[in-house]
Amino acid sequence: MAKNSKGTIAILTGGGDVPGLNPAIRAITIRARREGYKVLGLRRGWAGIVEMVQEPKYDNSNNYIELT
Repeated sequence: MAKNSKGTIAILTGGGDVPGLNPAIRAITIRARREGYKVLGLRRGWAGIVEMVQEPKYDNSNNYIELT
């Protein structure tokens, strides 16, 4: 990834079983990182971005993960 990031994008999904979703997320992530963007995957979809509640977790995870 470029040292000077163009910005950050987040990938949201609606949940449920969707054939082909993982390859689509992978392709978006690879292309966006190649173009210089930081890519986040938000936990719990829209609720994760709207609430941004930091629920106590034993693994110190947030409502988002950086996709690499």
